[in-house]
Amino acid sequence: MAVNPQAETKSGQRESVPPPVWSAPWGTLAVNIGTAMDSLRQNILRSALTILGVVIGVASVIALVALATGAQREVTAQIDSLGANVAIVIPGKMPGEPNYNPVAGAGASTLDDEDVNRLKQEDGVLSVVPLIFVMGAVYRGDEPATICLPIGTTPDYLRIRRLKVEAGRFFTAADHDRPVCAIGITIRDDLFPDENPVGQTIQVDEKEYEILGVVSQRAISSSFFGGKELDAIIYMPMQTARLEQGSTIVHRIFVELDSRKRAEPLLASLKATLLEMHEGRDDFSLLTSEELLGMFHKMFRIFTALLVG
Repeated sequence: MAVNPQAETKSGQRESVPPPVWSAPWGTLAVNIGTAMDSLRQNILRSALTILGVVIGVASVIALVALATGAQREVTAQIDSLGANVAIVIPGKMPGEPNYNPVAGAGASTLDDEDVNRLKQEDGVLSVVPLIFVMGAVYRGDEPATICLPIGTTPDYLRIRRLKVEAGRFFTAADHDRPVCAIGITIRDDLFPDENPVGQTIQVDEKEYEILGVVSQRAISSSFFGGKELDAIIYMPMQTARLEQGSTIVHRIFVELDSRKRAEPLLASLKATLLEMHEGRDDFSLLTSEELLGMFHKMFRIFTALLVG
């Protein structure tokens, strides 16, 4: 007997009667899908707005998590470029350590040339590379650089930081007191967009420096995640950068360790030596690439969890 999908009411009007529930599971699924499609057709605008909201929400979460993952990958690659056998000494303490001061490394450093010379005498140390930050603006004639980070260091910085020279050369020990420099590609593209900068000059803190070479790109995705300062560095010989500073302070010390020896005893010896040099004051931090990666990974895990939440 056929089932009439409509029934007549007492008033003579006919009304829809729900279709029978089929016994087969696939029949029930088909009925549910049909009911859902009817509801969507009857409320087209509301359905469209709901779908749009869901799509935007899901896409936003995916995009933000992807950004966090990409940034983490970039930072990891930059820290990995230090190498497993390189330790960094910085003034002040790191977050989470006693006596942490967030601006300790921004002003007068607790490190100096005596620390550098003493670390060079440590057993198991292959090389020690100091670095200082140079205050002052960078110009080509009257044109200022958009972003710049002048530093003074030694020729070994090229090797210990695994830098590559794209054009010209890096400075050598023979250039230790000459007004010369090498520049990153951001400075080149900013001040010499259509020219070869090698052999030309720039002004750093009103002093003129000859450009010896251009360092290849360091920032992996600088245009997207920031980090252009990695390619906006002006590398100058340490003594040249200090000519008129009259100071022996050092802002960073890179220590290359002998990879054939165990790192833990070497690091413990370095810390003991620095504590002795600083008369027992624990006003510095000694970090390895693994420790830096651990801190950044922890930060990114928290950041990603907050985004997902």
